[in-house]
Order: sequence, then C-alpha cells, then structure tokens
Amino acid sequence: MKVGMSTASFFPWDTMHSIEEMAKMGVTTCEVFFNTYSEYKQGFIEQLKRATEANGIKVHSVHAMTTQFEPQLFTSHDNQYNDALNVFLKVADAAEMLDAKFYTFHGQAFYKRRAHNNYERVAERLFVLTQQLKERELNLSLENVYWATFNEPSKLAEIKKHNELNDLYYTLDIKQAAQSNYDTIEYIQAMGSKISTVHLCDYVQKDSYIDTCLPGKGEVDFSLLKKEIESVCAAPEYIVEVYKGDYENIDELKNSTIYLENIIK
Repeated sequence: MKVGMSTASFFPWDTMHSIEEMAKMGVTTCEVFFNTYSEYKQGFIEQLKRATEANGIKVHSVHAMTTQFEPQLFTSHDNQYNDALNVFLKVADAAEMLDAKFYTFHGQAFYKRRAHNNYERVAERLFVLTQQLKERELNLSLENVYWATFNEPSKLAEIKKHNELNDLYYTLDIKQAAQSNYDTIEYIQAMGSKISTVHLCDYVQKDSYIDTCLPGKGEVDFSLLKKEIESVCAAPEYIVEVYKGDYENIDELKNSTIYLENIIK
C-alpha cells in the first residue's frame, strides 16, 4: 500500500513546490493544506490542480488553517457564523475542484482554560456542515486535536447524543492523541469504521510533553496501529504529516515513507 503525504510536511514551502517534491519521492496521494485565504481562490486552485495532475498525484483530502475561521462556525453570534460559513464553503468549493473526497476539520479552538462545550450546538453545526459538503460529494472528517472539538475520546459520544451525525467521518492523528494524554486506541474505538484518514508522525514522550520526529525514529508501533484500525473495519488513507523541523533533508523524509510502506501494506 502506498502511503500519502500532507503538503503541511513541507511548511513553509510553497504548495506547488511541495507537490513537486512529493512526486520526486514517488508519492501518489496527498492531503492539501491551505495556508491562507488567497489559496481558496479559483486561480490558485486551478494552478494547483494542474500541478497535481501533471505529477500524477491524487488529492485525498484538504485541510484549512483552522484558527482563521473554523472556531467561528460554533459561535452564537450570527454575523460571525455566517462569515465563517462563507469561508468554509470556499474551501469546500476548492476541494471539489481538486476532486478531493474529505475535508479534514478541527472545529472549535479552546483558547480559554475553562472552555465550555455546548454539545447540542456542536452537533447541530456539524450536521449543517456535513450536509453542505454532501451536496458537493465531499465528506467532513473531524480530527482529534488536543486543543479543539474532539480533544477527548468521550466527547464524540456526548456530541452524538444530540445528533447521530451519520455522514461524519474522522481523521486520526496519533501525535495529537499523545498530546491529549489519551491512548490512540481509545480514539480508534470512538471513531470506529468511519476513519477516513490517518495522520502519521512519530514521537518520543518526554515527561509532560512529546517531541515529534519522523516515523521510525520514535516510540510508535505502526504495525500495532494498523492492526487496531483494521479491528474496527476501517480502511483509511494513511498520510504522512510531520513538521519541517522533524527532518534535515528530503532523503530523510523519503526514507521514513519507505519505512512506513514496508509496514502498512
């Protein structure tokens, strides 16, 4: 099985440059990370589509810069919500142009220590977003992120008490699970068969924080990870998403991808 890659792994490189580097590495599937508002525009997306097609890369999913508008999709302020929804739909249109199937989504951002979850509103807004994407043959994929909506495995059950959200998918991020101080298996069990995407990274636990690194350089058992995912009958796309500081040169990144492909077959 080929392992995909997120353009975020090359940040702050230009997205087009990232696509070209992926192609040199033999990557054929990617997640496109949009860095800012100008990258939702049609001209940029048309250029990006030409680049992916020319390099034989399929866009599995897109991912927007969460804090620019996603938290406002859960506000009680109508103008904030409507403006945020307009931006969300621009990202959805961009994803549709790229023939992506999933929108990787963080949602809320818990800026305050005592942030409160209005689970009923969260469920209602997630339902609206899933239906908006459904019209574009896209799927919303909620990611577990330690500072956002799905920061604890139990949160999903709380949200679903208000709406089953049958059209909602999930993105499993193992480094975010570690930062949340929960076992990745707990997130896998909560997500079940609706895991669409797995963000692959590695890390070393250091007291109260984790130090991220390339796959194969840390503590993660990727063979066990795949086994646990298969146990819930999920068949996701595996996407390498690391930080630029996790490697010194492209060959290191390429070798880590080869390492993963020998495990995730």
